[in-house]
Amino acid sequence: MILLLACTQPVHIDPGQNGNNKPGDDTGEPTLDGDLDITDVDDMKGFCDDFTVLDGDLLIGGEVTSVEELSCLVEVTGDIVVQEDGALEELALPNLVLLGDDLTVLNNQVLRVIDFPVLTHVDDDIYVLDADGLEAIRMPSLVRAGDDLKLFYNGGLSELDLDSLEEVYGYLHFRANAELVTLSMPALKHSDIDFIIEDHTLLETVSLPAFVDSRADVRMSNNVALTTVDLSAFVEAEMGLTFGRNAIPSFSLPVLESVGGNFTVTENDSIESFSAPALVSIGAGLELSQNESLVEPDLSALESVGYATLRGNGFEHVDGLAALRTVEQTLAITDNSQLVRLDGLHGVESVGGDLEVRANRVLDSSEVDALVEAIGEDNIAGSVSRD
Repeated sequence: MILLLACTQPVHIDPGQNGNNKPGDDTGEPTLDGDLDITDVDDMKGFCDDFTVLDGDLLIGGEVTSVEELSCLVEVTGDIVVQEDGALEELALPNLVLLGDDLTVLNNQVLRVIDFPVLTHVDDDIYVLDADGLEAIRMPSLVRAGDDLKLFYNGGLSELDLDSLEEVYGYLHFRANAELVTLSMPALKHSDIDFIIEDHTLLETVSLPAFVDSRADVRMSNNVALTTVDLSAFVEAEMGLTFGRNAIPSFSLPVLESVGGNFTVTENDSIESFSAPALVSIGAGLELSQNESLVEPDLSALESVGYATLRGNGFEHVDGLAALRTVEQTLAITDNSQLVRLDGLHGVESVGGDLEVRANRVLDSSEVDALVEAIGEDNIAGSVSRD
């Protein structure tokens, strides 16, 4: 949930005011209780004379030009919200280690840099949205986001440092950051809800060499310059996996073993080879569609799928599916203009729905007959549809 600035009673900071160390607070840090609502630099003067912890929310908006007066902050127990500030160019808190709730940065058109060099944990959401002038987000020490991490519509964002991030316990979503060329999270191991990278015009590289699993969907789509993806440690997608409308010529998932939902590779005009040689099962559907240059799909360990759709691809054969034994619903092979052989599917033992083989321009009808014979008509629960 995106937080908006609300009308609050700001805490007045008096020089020399004694800090309040809350009972049970083992940090020993002098603490100011209450929200700190800042609309100009005078609202935070004197803070560092007496405090290093804010037990409440930090709210920044209006015409704040600098947050240097808060450079001593090591912890904020509530939210940090920076919204519609017309003067702040750099949001830098060099000593902040812990944030107990959300970080929301919204509609700050002159903001250029977010710099939290020692921040390690954000216990709730991180939202950075609609900052056209934002060039850099630097959180090199961040290990965990307790809920969502969303970066949307930051038109100038070209530098993103999340090098220590290991886990995100909510949505992990990057959308339409127009100047971003490289998205690298070398320590990321896990996402708890959907992981989405979409609608980037210049993004060329996604590097996730330690990413092991997702408990929900993983989707990379409409990144029209994307040519390199490293998911070399990715073992399991508990729900769906979608890779569509990217520019990548070759895509490999060398250790992927299972996909719980749909596995979709679609509308990648440049893709020539695609491999997931360790993939054994797909809980829902396999869709390879409209990949006109795809000539070498390698799913050589795949044994079972919910349904399979092979449509509009460039391959001549389906040898990369030679281990497939069970299709629980429909098996559809249509509009593959270069397809000449189907013997790679002769190991299929059962089709729980229809078998549809149509509009494959150069495929001889004898190939369809041979496939039906290999499976056995009694093992095809639905109808057989052919040209």
